[in-house]
Amino acid sequence: ITGVWDRSGNVSIYVDGTADTVSNADISALDGENISHSSIRFRIGSYAANNKVSPLLLWPGNIATTMLYFRTLSSTEILQNYNALKNRFI
Repeated sequence: ITGVWDRSGNVSIYVDGTADTVSNADISALDGENISHSSIRFRIGSYAANNKVSPLLLWPGNIATTMLYFRTLSSTEILQNYNALKNRFI
């Protein structure tokens, strides 16, 4: 599963390298903030409580591969990443 969220508010979800869901999200509240903003911690495998510090609902399993990019990947790059890694899990 790959999720892409660009600064225009476009959200795309890819499953097995193929676009599955595309929508638009209101990101106006972020007001130019980025993922390294000190008051909002970036998390994989949990989400933050109302205090934006304490983790809630930790993922109860394993997460095999995680990649974080500071740019929007193209659909070609997403498919290429999927094809490069899929045999590890089949």
